[in-house]
Amino acid sequence: MFHFSCSSHRLWGDHGQKALSDASICCLGAGALATETLKNLVLPGIGSFTIVDPQLISAEDCGNNFFVTRDKIGQPRAHCATELLAELNDEVHGDWIQEDAEVLLATRPEFFKDFSVVIAAQIPESTVLSLAAVLWDANIPLVVVRAYGMLGYMRVAVQEHCIVETHPSDPTSDMRLTRPFPALAAFCESFAFDTLSTEAYQHIPFAVVLYQQLQKWKLHHNGLTPSNFKEKRNFKDEILSSIRSDVAGETGLIPENFDEAAKAVNTALSTATVEQCRKLVCEMLVVRHAWCFCEFKLVRVPTFLAP
Repeated sequence: MFHFSCSSHRLWGDHGQKALSDASICCLGAGALATETLKNLVLPGIGSFTIVDPQLISAEDCGNNFFVTRDKIGQPRAHCATELLAELNDEVHGDWIQEDAEVLLATRPEFFKDFSVVIAAQIPESTVLSLAAVLWDANIPLVVVRAYGMLGYMRVAVQEHCIVETHPSDPTSDMRLTRPFPALAAFCESFAFDTLSTEAYQHIPFAVVLYQQLQKWKLHHNGLTPSNFKEKRNFKDEILSSIRSDVAGETGLIPENFDEAAKAVNTALSTATVEQCRKLVCEMLVVRHAWCFCEFKLVRVPTFLAP
């Protein structure tokens, strides 16, 4: 079984991966374009797929479709493609129907309403228009794909697609190390680096390493934190040079937690700030409170502040 790399998972996140694993895909057609499209959905792990295709495998199919074999010529193309696609990921369930999409649409249009997405690959425009009308009313996305040699296009018909979770290109984690709350400070100061065993020393959370090293830095820099590239580079060097000699040994091996601490200097030491949008919400709440309870008199609340 093969899965997409973790970099692909980072692209769509946990919510995207769950949406994939819950997806039930219907693909109209089992030609080269249809099977290649399904391949890129089966690999990351959709829930299931169903291929609807009336054709039998021909010699021409064997020349351009990786998901049919020459020994299956004359057999249903949807059946062979389903078997080979399912081998890519044993967590994905595959099914097939040897039937024309236009006939299925005319006799059993409710069949398509059981899927989360329908893909139409190399399907005639008249069939696509009829199918789009059915799926539009059911609010099921229709993806239309067509290829002409090295050229192709993809169109999506859906009422609305709202993106809730975005992925900022440069997220910064607020570890509160520059402004620690009392419980965090007490926790970080509870570690006595010099008296810990080698094993315990190597399992100190890297945030604790950063905190204690930051306190030492502040003593020699008027209470300030590293703010520019040169200071942060020096701070990294101080972290690595503070490793106990009995842990580093003669090879100078850097414990993983200290290595993590050094790599996190640029992001973990960012000064905690409140985002502008959150500031605005807080200001609106303050204004609302003042207007409603000023001098214990109930006054009119502005429309944009009303619940």
